[in-house]
Amino acid sequence: MKPVVSVVTPFYNGAPYLRECIQSVLSQSLKDFEYILFDNHSTDGSGTIAAEYAASDSRLRLGTGPHVGQIDNFNRALSHVSPNSTYVKMLGADDWLYPECLERMVQVADTSTRIALVSSYSLAGLTVCNAGLPYDRAVFSGRDVCRRQLLEGRFFFGSLTSVLYRASVVRAGEPFLTPEAPHADTERAYQTLRDHDFGFVHQILSYLRRGNESVSSRISDLYPGLLDRLIIIQRYGRDFLDPSEFARCLRTCEREYYRAYVRQVVGPARRRFLAHHRPGLEHAGYRLSRRRLVEAGLAEAADLLLDPKKTAGRLATRLGLRRRA
Repeated sequence: MKPVVSVVTPFYNGAPYLRECIQSVLSQSLKDFEYILFDNHSTDGSGTIAAEYAASDSRLRLGTGPHVGQIDNFNRALSHVSPNSTYVKMLGADDWLYPECLERMVQVADTSTRIALVSSYSLAGLTVCNAGLPYDRAVFSGRDVCRRQLLEGRFFFGSLTSVLYRASVVRAGEPFLTPEAPHADTERAYQTLRDHDFGFVHQILSYLRRGNESVSSRISDLYPGLLDRLIIIQRYGRDFLDPSEFARCLRTCEREYYRAYVRQVVGPARRRFLAHHRPGLEHAGYRLSRRRLVEAGLAEAADLLLDPKKTAGRLATRLGLRRRA
């Protein structure tokens, strides 16, 4: 069997949404795929759901293993991709694909062997993501897309559910996703686009669930996006920007990051914030400047003194008096 696309869904206790996820793959207009489901030792019946579908369709394969971390489970699932497939499409167990997703992405990827990564618009809750590229083009230089993303603060890649990779790129990475990276999928995209082109489908092709007990929802109050941006600029900015652009980009990000850092380390989420940010900063090889922390603290204090309403609001939040929306 030589499937055009290997679709991969690692899962752990995803019973509420797994049927919808699997059904979205089975409903694809492109039928030439294999579907690898990998159970990370679920305890909520997810494995039974996956086994039921695997027993009814030969394109589905179910793997199981002892419980490991989320990224390790993705890498473990990817290791089961067919050696003959041309593309790899990852899909989160609580997300789903629109029916034309595989077909439309493959159409773009097939236009050039230089295209290693294809993305599209995604719907995250009620928000359309990954917008900003010229609508009359489908293929872009990877370096140009990364440069534009860094300078404009946009994000065209999306999540793992949003993208399709050329399988040869996935097989070349061992492991494909770096477990210690806070945003391993983003880093892999930048690494890939150093030497490859980027494809984009100007159509909503995937749905990303928000508001459930996913990793992203549990850390949404810890400024994960700011940490991600700082890491990316620090690790990959020099690959895509000239020295003056890199310095300006880093300086702008640092200004915002230090202010956020100061706000959080004196708030109720201090321990969670530091537990999330310290490994990320270490991964990036980034050392915080005491001078800049003091400057950020003074700027934050001045801002609060000059805006009594904001001061009262933040104090209420820290004391737990503000009702959560």
